[in-house]
Amino acid sequence: MIARMRRGVVLLAIAVLAVAATPSAQWLHNLTEGLPRLADGRPNLRAPTPKTSDNHPDLSGVWQAQGDECDADNGVTAGTRRPKYFVSAAGCRSADLPMLPWAVELFRERRAGDSKDLPMSSCKPAATPLRSAFPLPFKILQMPRVIVFLYEQDTTFRQVFLDGRALPADPQPSWLGYSVGNWDGDELVVETIGFHDRGWLDTLGHPYSDALRMTERFRRLNVGRLDIHVTYNDPKTYSKPIEFTQPHNLLADSDLIEFFCTENERDRPHMK
Repeated sequence: MIARMRRGVVLLAIAVLAVAATPSAQWLHNLTEGLPRLADGRPNLRAPTPKTSDNHPDLSGVWQAQGDECDADNGVTAGTRRPKYFVSAAGCRSADLPMLPWAVELFRERRAGDSKDLPMSSCKPAATPLRSAFPLPFKILQMPRVIVFLYEQDTTFRQVFLDGRALPADPQPSWLGYSVGNWDGDELVVETIGFHDRGWLDTLGHPYSDALRMTERFRRLNVGRLDIHVTYNDPKTYSKPIEFTQPHNLLADSDLIEFFCTENERDRPHMK
């Protein structure tokens, strides 16, 4: 069942993966400043993790989720290299997520409809929970009191505040939520709340509620590799937390390009 990609999402995925398959095309001859290089001028992606002036790991750069290859029965068609957690928060495991009864029913409805109601299929935003394994690149701008994420998909931004503020007690429900962070040794820990219940955890259609609390732990292993460990806590929807680690690769000597879903959008007539 999982291997049968739904009609609407196939249309979206073809467009997304076609863009994601090649490096960004702007600023072709600009080298990333400060990047260590080998004797032949290529980026030394295995060099040690760079540090900021306040001695924290520098997460800055343009990053892209690493693709995976799973068996066809477990969510990703054999031979493809899309991020498995983008397809399903269960990854390549055959077992599904620990959903409560109402969530099981909604998930089955979405699957019965071939997941045609995936919000992105009608050019709605990709919610923050879906972005941890999104195929398109994103850029991190790191400053001492705030970290900014620039997402290529729909040219969207997100702020993570490191200035000691607390999460809002009564947040206005949103697609991206409200994020605060702090350093735990060499890991950046980000807590995000304030979601409405219209987003999806993945393109397969696993739901979440307004009680969702998302925890991300960012760890830069070296110049070229960033791991994001994600935990979803949503007691209204799941009987226990969901966890996974998504690796990301640095796109050196590259940058984001403009991307708007609504520009030349032709999928909507096919979603009937």
